[in-house]
Amino acid sequence: MNFTKLNIFYIFLFIQIVLYILYINNSTANIIFQDQFDFLNFLGKYYNGDLTFQDLWRGHLEHRTLGYNIIFLLNAIFFHLNTTLEMYFGAFILAITSIILFKNYSRSLHQLGNDKYKQFSSLFIIMLLFSLIQWESIVFSLGIAEFIKNLFFILTFVYLDLVINFRTRKNIIVFILFFICSILVFGGGYGPALVLSMIIILIINLFISKSVKFSKNLKLLLYVLFLSSVLFLIYFYHIYEDNMVAEHASISQKISFIFHHFINAIKYVLLSISSSVVGVNVADKYFSLNKNIIIGTLIALLFVYSLIKFFKTKMYIKTWLPLLFFIYGFITFGLILVGRFDFGITYGMSSRYVPNTQFAIIGIVWILFYCLFLEIKVNASEVKKYKKTKIILYLLLIGVIFSGHLVTTIVEWKISPYRKINFEKLRTIAMDIDKYSSSDLNMFQYDESMVRNGLKILQKNNLSVYYDYKGQRIGSNLTSANLISGWYPIEGEFRWTSKEAIGYFNIESESNLHIQGNIPDVYSNLVLSISIDDKIIMKSELKNGDFDISKKVEQIGIKKVTLSLSDSFIPKQTGNSKDERELGIIIKSISFKRE
Repeated sequence: MNFTKLNIFYIFLFIQIVLYILYINNSTANIIFQDQFDFLNFLGKYYNGDLTFQDLWRGHLEHRTLGYNIIFLLNAIFFHLNTTLEMYFGAFILAITSIILFKNYSRSLHQLGNDKYKQFSSLFIIMLLFSLIQWESIVFSLGIAEFIKNLFFILTFVYLDLVINFRTRKNIIVFILFFICSILVFGGGYGPALVLSMIIILIINLFISKSVKFSKNLKLLLYVLFLSSVLFLIYFYHIYEDNMVAEHASISQKISFIFHHFINAIKYVLLSISSSVVGVNVADKYFSLNKNIIIGTLIALLFVYSLIKFFKTKMYIKTWLPLLFFIYGFITFGLILVGRFDFGITYGMSSRYVPNTQFAIIGIVWILFYCLFLEIKVNASEVKKYKKTKIILYLLLIGVIFSGHLVTTIVEWKISPYRKINFEKLRTIAMDIDKYSSSDLNMFQYDESMVRNGLKILQKNNLSVYYDYKGQRIGSNLTSANLISGWYPIEGEFRWTSKEAIGYFNIESESNLHIQGNIPDVYSNLVLSISIDDKIIMKSELKNGDFDISKKVEQIGIKKVTLSLSDSFIPKQTGNSKDERELGIIIKSISFKRE
């Protein structure tokens, strides 16, 4: 592996990490969300001094998340439960995963084709790992659990591949260690897909192996079956006792439901497959349900084509990894069907499942590139016309997958500021939860009682948003205030608000509120209401152009200041620009000064 090749890879990886972190900063904020409220129970026990191992081992439906629970606990102990830090850690995990894939991908293409082209081809696979098609796992709760699980699954696959071809003691021991960690520590309920994909590969290997290796391969298969049985016995033992989710449908009920709605179940799988190439937000915006089903059908046919090419080219002589990824991803489609089909026919398109189903897409791209470079090598001296056609076909298929991810990434970047506003709104609600209604708390997308109890645990122990608020030195002007929601990034010497903008300011005694800004020409008239701690202190009808208003205030201390407008606008809808943000007014300065 030459220096130039490493340079290209690591430069591209660095760019991916930077973009990933920028996307996080543009999309989310430090706040507990969705399923993470379930985990606050054992966090409360830790701070009460009665945490046990069983609390960390406790099941969440069919999932045990021991590894993530430990990370969650350590985050609380050392970093005051900073969920944004978990998301940054996700970039680190994806970087390690990328390096592992890069090395194994390069090894599989050894002595095939032009090294320069192979260097660039590996970047497509790395791009899939960082793709924003999995945006929920990037900016929502528990995303880091998915990425760590995938890392350990990949390491398990890598060492199984090594054990099949090089049965050394070191490879066997490392394989067993990663296998145990994958099932008991980080698997999170996807262990059956991991095990079944390995068993299928070992059975295939058994039938295509030479007679002299048959006995050794059979022993390997039996060892894996035995170890899997022991691990699953430990994993599933009393998993539904004291489960985090009290009510749940049995597996048999879910399977029965699938058979009673078999046609819709097929559509569900095809829609789930389509979302691995065309993100759910792109699909909703540009394609009908039937068109998405057609896209899923075409990708499923590509699965079959890639599978045939894998065996026809005897790629397994070099590596089993692409097929392991392919089979794992395909089995995951089945697990998602069983687990979530009763949630609705389109639920499988959710981006939270893409980190798992993405394995199949990575496997396909790997196989297609292998076939491409094999054709180039075999026909390097004399490329016949139909061979050129095959090469173009491989490039076209890879290009289609790349295009789907590229369009999805562009759309998700456009959506990201609106997600940021929603997360900032959640932080605002958390700071004064008793003043908000049940409909407001629905924004946390979890049971209201769990949300209220969970936020009380955070507040009591100075965690997450409460630590941010308490630890921040809040000032008396716009640059030093704690801006919670409704504020867009600074543009030169001003910033836009949305229809409602909220921030915390430190108000000294006998202060005057002073605001300078500008009212855009799109308004015929506009009313600005200013509230402190939800009590309106003034209303002002403003005309187009610059404005400068002052108001003496009686409040003292750190207070929530809200600017509410009677109207807002979206520049794209008014024809002024392509800007899709909901805008209010321009604010140049806000300050509380003693006179």
